[in-house]
Amino acid sequence: MGAQIAARSWSIYSGTTVVPFGSVQDDGWRIRIVGGYGQYRYEGARIVSNVQQAVQYDGRQGFGEFLIGYQWRRGPLTLKGFIGAGAVGHVISPLDPDSPMTGTHTGVAGALEAWYNLTDTVWLSANLGASSVFDTAKADLRLGYRLTPKFDLGIEGAVSHYAHYGTQRIGAFAQHRWGRAELRASAGLNQDSENNRGLYGAIDVLFAY
Repeated sequence: MGAQIAARSWSIYSGTTVVPFGSVQDDGWRIRIVGGYGQYRYEGARIVSNVQQAVQYDGRQGFGEFLIGYQWRRGPLTLKGFIGAGAVGHVISPLDPDSPMTGTHTGVAGALEAWYNLTDTVWLSANLGASSVFDTAKADLRLGYRLTPKFDLGIEGAVSHYAHYGTQRIGAFAQHRWGRAELRASAGLNQDSENNRGLYGAIDVLFAY
């Protein structure tokens, strides 16, 4: 589960991964279910009484995915691949007649994830995600350093594309493990395809059962 916030948007999300046979550390099949909710705003123009006026639109978004995947581990490398279905619903106020996103849309979704231990204390992770809904694509990369057995620091970068909108991020993160739980907090700079710049922050919590 987690939450993200940026200058023009915020979201919360949660998910679970079920391993039908074995544990989450073993190679094998797994089922992932993810869902979330967010809000955002953007500016546009519309014609009112033959006059073009600037309008601020407020959007609400709900999303979910059901994926089936497989994990493969060899030495310092862990790979995961998922494929399944995704759904996204948007409500925009006031109604934006030029937006194709209003309503609920479904499509095929997938993800690839990799983790590689470069040394005993340095690791690299990369995640790719895509969906046929609005030609969605996203990728993130993290380089971490294990300061102690339970505490890591590192840098991260991410890019995403959704319909006609895209973002780029670069920042730093810290993560702490206790028992079977892990907490990661990150912050940095965010820029979107409309050249809006600002800060972002994110918190993610992982529980392994």
